[in-house]
Amino acid sequence: MAFERRPFSFLIMQENYIYHIVPRPFEGPKLIPLNRMDKQSELYKKNFSKYVGRECLTKQVIPLLNCLWNDVVQFSAIDPCLVAKEIKSLGGLNRSLELEVFKIPISHVVGVNKVVSYTKTVSSNRSFELLASDFSFTTVENYQEQKTIPLTTINYWKDAIKEERPVLWFPYITHIFVLGEVETSQLERISLKI
Repeated sequence: MAFERRPFSFLIMQENYIYHIVPRPFEGPKLIPLNRMDKQSELYKKNFSKYVGRECLTKQVIPLLNCLWNDVVQFSAIDPCLVAKEIKSLGGLNRSLELEVFKIPISHVVGVNKVVSYTKTVSSNRSFELLASDFSFTTVENYQEQKTIPLTTINYWKDAIKEERPVLWFPYITHIFVLGEVETSQLERISLKI
């Protein structure tokens, strides 16, 4: 009896990544939520200052996780280096910039922590209300890293630059919220100078 030899094929899953700008200064081996930081520290004050004019966001409850916005570590589904380059090309960054970014396999956080994805879908106003329909639990299987910047985001940047408003980096880009701490000692870092 003869057997036909056939090539063995299988699906190789490509790892998808999430990203986090390395804080300056970066203290310790973990990323921790803002609400777990010492409220008197310079690190807390610097990070909380990002919410000036959007303080109401820090009091919002994240659907599915049932915790506050600042009780999670926040990641981007797109490399912040791409974001910085695009904002610079639009004229929204008028200075040189040095950036260091953690590039984190999604498998590093899923299964260790509760993880949700958030993609803001309402673009008609500047509301900071969180809609439950914009959230979903994140798994290794359902997460897809973004490789391009959404047109909604680019249009937001153009309007902000034209109206001389602050240019937020990640509107309408999928955010990944991780409940708990994230170990960083073995993570890849990307550097950018523009």
